[in-house]
Amino acid sequence: MRNNSEIIDYMNKIREQKHMSISELARKTNVAKSSVSLYFNKTRKFPLNRLAPFANALGTSPEKILNVTPNNVERVVKVPLIGSITYDSTITTKPNIDSYQEEAPTNLPNPDCFFLQCKDDSMEPTIPNHALVLVNPQNSVEHGEIAAVLIAGDKKPKLKRIKYQNNLVFLISDNRAY
Repeated sequence: MRNNSEIIDYMNKIREQKHMSISELARKTNVAKSSVSLYFNKTRKFPLNRLAPFANALGTSPEKILNVTPNNVERVVKVPLIGSITYDSTITTKPNIDSYQEEAPTNLPNPDCFFLQCKDDSMEPTIPNHALVLVNPQNSVEHGEIAAVLIAGDKKPKLKRIKYQNNLVFLISDNRAY
């Protein structure tokens, strides 16, 4: 992978081959000309989060600019989004998949994970309303963890923080209004 200076050298080479001025590159990337000049003069570090628009304007890919091959790029997997969870949600044993979210496998505790979308504010500020929640199916939960809990005989899971005291299990909302 190229360092910052090498990235600028490579982009500058492409820019010159295409007879593209700094002004034109700035226009195509929607970045101030002064900022583009500072990047290409190496007086300001190039922000990698802006790489895609520069690659597009130069007719290349971020991978080529960074000099990474597909072997260097982390693989992603599609994780199902199976619905939403609210204070009165229902999850069936064969859930419908609404869509998929791409995640790096290293972000997943196990391959059976799935996403639910939170549709209430009972866990705010920890989990905002409409946030996607990654669920790791498991049989037990540690004290203090947040879990999508399905109580035996109930089809309505609860997204709550788990607290154990003596032989009791408490399902607690993080939002103090609950």
